[in-house]
Amino acid sequence: FSFLKSPAFDTIICPAGLTSQVVGVSQAAVDDNEFSWMQTKGPASVLYETTGGSTAVLGREVIPSPGTAGAVTMRYMTDGTPPVDDDWPGIGVVMDGAADAEVAQIYLSGLL
Repeated sequence: FSFLKSPAFDTIICPAGLTSQVVGVSQAAVDDNEFSWMQTKGPASVLYETTGGSTAVLGREVIPSPGTAGAVTMRYMTDGTPPVDDDWPGIGVVMDGAADAEVAQIYLSGLL
């Protein structure tokens, strides 16, 4: 058997370019070497960014934002193209729409 560290250990804010697995959403800023609670599934308030001009659309999948650290954006823009490579992980679906730099209600799909 093997010992593996938890994917939630030594987490960072998801940068504007993915560096590892997305493990959850924090509801407040957390300093280094402090414990925190991260939501991994269910309804969550998440910062939304309109990459490519697409506002959050009810029922559509979101991915980590390629432009704003800690934010999400639509998997597909209004013209049907993805904002980044199509292999980025989906982290949930929009429950309530939002515009750029607003908080959207996202149903997280079980991240960890």
